[in-house]
Amino acid sequence: MVETKKDNALNEEKKAIYYGKITEGKLNGYGKKEDLESYIKYESNFIKGKKWGHGKELESSYLSYEGEFSDDKRNGYGKKYDFEKNIIFEGQFLDGKRWEGFGKEFGYITSFEGEYKNNRYWNGKEFIYDLWFLIYELFYSEGEKQR
Repeated sequence: MVETKKDNALNEEKKAIYYGKITEGKLNGYGKKEDLESYIKYESNFIKGKKWGHGKELESSYLSYEGEFSDDKRNGYGKKYDFEKNIIFEGQFLDGKRWEGFGKEFGYITSFEGEYKNNRYWNGKEFIYDLWFLIYELFYSEGEKQR
């Protein structure tokens, strides 16, 4: 086990645990990293300290991601899962955001099921709730709300 600092900061406090190779002070090659502040866990390849290639990331006990990374961000094809391993988004990511694909999103007040484009609801339905009761549905067509 090699302990390193988050993003190779010069901070004296240990903020991450890394299992893998370090080259010239940077995470390099296959490894596992756990951020001790955000609890995000990542497993796959690192190049010069950044996530790169196909990998897995556990954001919390509720959400996980498996797919492509480049320059430390989700870039390319990937899938986002809920805690029961149901796919809640599948498609293209750009700079860490949903770019284009199909997904489901659940919140306390709203939920959405449909197509995403440019990190926006594109074609699909948004459901608005008041506690447990559906108040109304909104439809999206090419990014525009339709009532």
